[in-house]
Amino acid sequence: MVLKKEESLLALPPPQQVQGESSQDLPKDWKFVINHPQDQIIGNPSSRVRTRSSLRNICNNLAFISHIEPKNIKDALVDENWMTVMQEELNQFERSEVWELVPRPHNQSVIGTRWVFRIKMDENGIIIRNKARLVAQGFNQEEGIDYEETFAPVARLEAIRMLLAFACFKDFVLYQMDVKSAFLNGFINEEVYVEQPPSFQSFNFPNHVFRLKNALYGLKQAPRACEFEMSMMGELNFFLGLQIKQLKEGTFINQAKYIRDPLKRFNMEEAKTMKTPMSSSIKLDMDEKGKPINSTMYRGMIGSLLNLTASRPDIMYSVWLCARFQSCPKESHLSAVKRIVRYLKGTMDIGLWYLKGDKFELIGYSDADFAGHSLVSWHSKKQNSVALSMAEAEYIAASLCCAQILWMKQTLSDFNLIFEHVPIKCDNTSAINISKNLVQHSRTKHIEIRHHFLRDHAQKGDITLEFVSTKDQFADIFTKPLSEEQFVDIRRQLGMAPRRETGTSKAQGKRPTEPSQPEQAEARRKARYDTTLFSSNDDYQCYKQNFAQRKVVPGSDSCPIGVSADSCPADAP
Repeated sequence: MVLKKEESLLALPPPQQVQGESSQDLPKDWKFVINHPQDQIIGNPSSRVRTRSSLRNICNNLAFISHIEPKNIKDALVDENWMTVMQEELNQFERSEVWELVPRPHNQSVIGTRWVFRIKMDENGIIIRNKARLVAQGFNQEEGIDYEETFAPVARLEAIRMLLAFACFKDFVLYQMDVKSAFLNGFINEEVYVEQPPSFQSFNFPNHVFRLKNALYGLKQAPRACEFEMSMMGELNFFLGLQIKQLKEGTFINQAKYIRDPLKRFNMEEAKTMKTPMSSSIKLDMDEKGKPINSTMYRGMIGSLLNLTASRPDIMYSVWLCARFQSCPKESHLSAVKRIVRYLKGTMDIGLWYLKGDKFELIGYSDADFAGHSLVSWHSKKQNSVALSMAEAEYIAASLCCAQILWMKQTLSDFNLIFEHVPIKCDNTSAINISKNLVQHSRTKHIEIRHHFLRDHAQKGDITLEFVSTKDQFADIFTKPLSEEQFVDIRRQLGMAPRRETGTSKAQGKRPTEPSQPEQAEARRKARYDTTLFSSNDDYQCYKQNFAQRKVVPGSDSCPIGVSADSCPADAP
């Protein structure tokens, strides 16, 4: 029963207890005064009785959370929950002294404001809270008048993955912190005026505007001006869309939650699954005679898939290939995109494994597809230069891989990990010879000078180009469509496996031990980790007998990775 503030309940005296009547019917504050023999009392008689109320807390929390995300302020004003979070946002502005109400200036532009509403979820898709942000319409600002500098440092995903790999290697546990109202604490030098929040205008001064003292969400200079107070959120398990599980055997990264979103959004929940993201016989082109489709829907599907490439390098080539036709997509392109979604549906539980071990090595793999689109590294991007031969394409790919490795060496040096000579695996001997030959002959004199910095670093000893056979070239998964057998084998060797399956770490050179007993896991991790990585002891024995130690790190990532035990002994390499 819900009571309003002006309502009240009639207080009645407690009923008299009849002999044989249960005491549970009496009020909570009713007590029996009976002197029990102390020798029959178990425990401390003065301590209070504690009951578990987690279910009650969850129900109370859900009662004050809205499950519908409003599209505009009109929809939000209908729901009392959203009105509450909007008022909390404005209260935070007052506490931080973000602005002051002043008369509207005559010779100064005033920037509009709008409300943005989001439903915050955890890694399992469960609604945590509602969040409302008042943002400035910064696109109306003029450079040099309303703002000067706008740069703000942002971490690259490769750096985040390296941090996860390093923490796993050192057996560290990562914790996450939250920034409280970061932009509201930053001081700005420019004089900026914004409109009053929609539906929250002052009754006495409806035509006044706010002059900003501190930065506001949406301003061009806000990211650079931010200062922040941080709060501890606990152990890292969800970050930038990555579902992170820190287990005893290693760290597992997955994006199963984000895979379900495009399936539901594009009505593909009942679609059949595929074993590879792209057929090995497909050759996508502009398809000028094909039937055009809705470009907005196509771009939405591409955007959803691009977010998934943060933990799914196995779809990188297919997604970037389809992303080239966003300006004028055809039915053939849509079919290719739907195949990727169907493949993700069948491999939803697959993610990246960073296994623990005693080695941390940095190895690059460089490859190019001269007959195709010359895609290189985990980013799988197209070369800007037109290669005249396969050797030239491989040489350019190796130079781009070298640039990535040099940056990774500098980043890992902050972790006190020094790598003198980083090998780059290449399956083209002519490209390796070009990197060693300083003479400009007729076959190399036309190559752009910027690509020849590979020679300089090879001569300095920063990197070394090493030959690798085509069957051991793991970068093939980023440059061309592969058959099912090749694709699954390389995916396994890149350390991609379901959470309940894992294998030998190539970078670490160490096999994971058999999962410990629940008592041992509880003593080490305080019962917060799921250490069961194999579905049965037979699967573990199959893995233990048939998989050998390896070493591999993709050219754009330096993380410890491994192979899975999801195949029978006949499929073992």
